[in-house]
Amino acid sequence: MKPSAPTDADAGFAPKRIWWDSFLTGGRIFAVAASGLVVTYLATSHSLVEQSRINLKGIAEAGAALMDPGAQRELLHASDLGSPAYLRAAAPLLDLHRAIPDITYIYGLMPGEGGLHFTLDTSYYYKTKANRGDFSTPGELYDDSPPAARQALISGMTTVSEKPYTDKWGTFLSAFAPVRKGQPESGFVGIDISLSTLNGQLYPLRITLLLSLAGSAVLALAAGVDNFRSLSAQAKAVRELAKARYLAELAAEEAKSANKAKSAFLASVSHEIRTPLNGVLGLTGIVLDSQLSASQRECLQTVERSGEALLAVLNDVLDFSKIEAGRLELELLATDLRPLLEEVLDLSACNAQAKGLELALLLEPGVPETVITDPTRLRQILLNLVGN
Repeated sequence: MKPSAPTDADAGFAPKRIWWDSFLTGGRIFAVAASGLVVTYLATSHSLVEQSRINLKGIAEAGAALMDPGAQRELLHASDLGSPAYLRAAAPLLDLHRAIPDITYIYGLMPGEGGLHFTLDTSYYYKTKANRGDFSTPGELYDDSPPAARQALISGMTTVSEKPYTDKWGTFLSAFAPVRKGQPESGFVGIDISLSTLNGQLYPLRITLLLSLAGSAVLALAAGVDNFRSLSAQAKAVRELAKARYLAELAAEEAKSANKAKSAFLASVSHEIRTPLNGVLGLTGIVLDSQLSASQRECLQTVERSGEALLAVLNDVLDFSKIEAGRLELELLATDLRPLLEEVLDLSACNAQAKGLELALLLEPGVPETVITDPTRLRQILLNLVGN
């Protein structure tokens, strides 16, 4: 049966599979790199926020240490806004605000009815890009104060927001420090850093993350392209090998068909030649049985021997065709050895005499008279041996 031509699917390297494997390779590399970068970013951003909380706590405590508790108690009415007492109380906090411009709001608080009330606000005098020019007025209730402010009021200790919170002023991270440690009735200093300021601190980190992700994507793409080229080269090699194997199998199949055709041709020609040759040998035998002169008999006997030799050659050709077809069979018979050997010498005598050679048969004493063999095949072997 003629072998089928190989395909990419047979070789295990279909184009879709190569594209998919290359995509997965690049995707896995990018996923690992991106995961590491995102985890690093989250850890670093958390560390920056924690550092901001620590800084806020220190700034709030520094502001509280600068405050005069008595000055805050005098600022409990809206009419106190902008008064000389208001300016004196706000002066140390204004100096702190100017020294640390990242601070959005610095203000004073006093506990009162309903919660914490504003006493002063440096935004009245000092504006920054982060605050919108809004400021609180003395005595105003801080009704949406964050949990950290309420916790500071209860504990009398410095408290910092765990995470940014949103009130009517905006979204902030805040710290609240009592003017006198452990004495909430002495008032508090509040420090706010807006979310935009925090984001500004995180901006370089985010840019670094984006650039790193872009670099990882480029590396992943390069790895995917390299993998695609490698798989494509492997696929080409496998295709070439499969093609070579296919051509070899095809050539073997064609050679096998040619051998079969040759064997059939030899068998047919041999049979066609044997038919008239058997007629020649048969008629020669009939003529030899008639009255002939010595010279005529000798000539006819030579013709008969030559015909038998030609018949033997044809039988050899048939045997070769049978061997190639795997159909050669041996016939084992009890055969007298001496007559078979003498017949071989008789058939070869003419050629030997023509070359000036003399053939003689000598049998060793131990050689058996009868052997079990295929006489025809043995005769063929001995004729070839003597002829050589």
